[in-house]
Amino acid sequence: MGMVKVGEAQWKSIKRSLLIAQLNRRWILIFVGAILPILESVLCNLYTSSTGQSATALGWSLIAIGLFHTVLFGLVLFGENENSSDFVTKSAELESQLKDTTDELVRRSIAYRSFRAAFAKLNNEVCRIQNEWCQNGFAKELEPIIALINNDAKTTLGVKHDVYTLEVFCDQGMVEACRDAGDRARMRVEQLELLYFASTRVPQTKISVLGRRAPAAIARHQDTPMTKTLAQAPEAYLENGQPRDDVYFQQFAAVPIKFVCSDESQGVLVLTSMQNEPFASDVLDSLEFIAAIVTQFISEYNACIQDSRQT
Repeated sequence: MGMVKVGEAQWKSIKRSLLIAQLNRRWILIFVGAILPILESVLCNLYTSSTGQSATALGWSLIAIGLFHTVLFGLVLFGENENSSDFVTKSAELESQLKDTTDELVRRSIAYRSFRAAFAKLNNEVCRIQNEWCQNGFAKELEPIIALINNDAKTTLGVKHDVYTLEVFCDQGMVEACRDAGDRARMRVEQLELLYFASTRVPQTKISVLGRRAPAAIARHQDTPMTKTLAQAPEAYLENGQPRDDVYFQQFAAVPIKFVCSDESQGVLVLTSMQNEPFASDVLDSLEFIAAIVTQFISEYNACIQDSRQT
């Protein structure tokens, strides 16, 4: 709505400017095309029929009016070109903004459909009758749900670079481990366990190298939705003004993962990207939506593990 209102305001400003320009040009045209030619004709007739000082005065008057006529004609000629160019420029800028607004609305519409599909997939996964669905491990079971969102991250999350990561961390011991060997050998960063990692090109070992400088560790400490660029944390990520060798992103966004029916958090969801452009304006809202899915999944996953141990 805000972007649409900006477009409407700009259109009104352009229309108002055009109206004023048209009124001014109309009066100038009246002078150039009617009043001044008539006045010049009268003076010419008087000049040709006069002699002496009277003729000299009329001659100078005719020259002055002729110069004034020339100036007004120039204003009409060049002013019209300038106003037309300004109008074209403003129209092009406004058209570009409206296109960006339309593209963003389309992106969000597609993203919300993907989020609904992920919730539906979550329900299908955790509502299985058997209690063995969780025995493949947390990451393997979460993957088909998150994939509905992550497979088109440029649309669903507004990511603008091919190199990005989506990371799910929880405090140690918050998520049960199944019999799967991979599920038991979870990577640890500070007091966090890496439960899920998706990336196009970044190996997950990059995270452990950062240690307390890892986005997950910083975000878990702050425990609030946040975005951060390298320039906002130069002591952690920059060396001589350039990214350190172990940094695999230009910026990151993160939100807490909460317990079911609670405001307390048990982990953090992190999105990193190599893009220099800012994240989409709704990136934190989108991540909180995914975090809500992860919260429900963790609850059902733990329940499944506990039930399977009792059978």
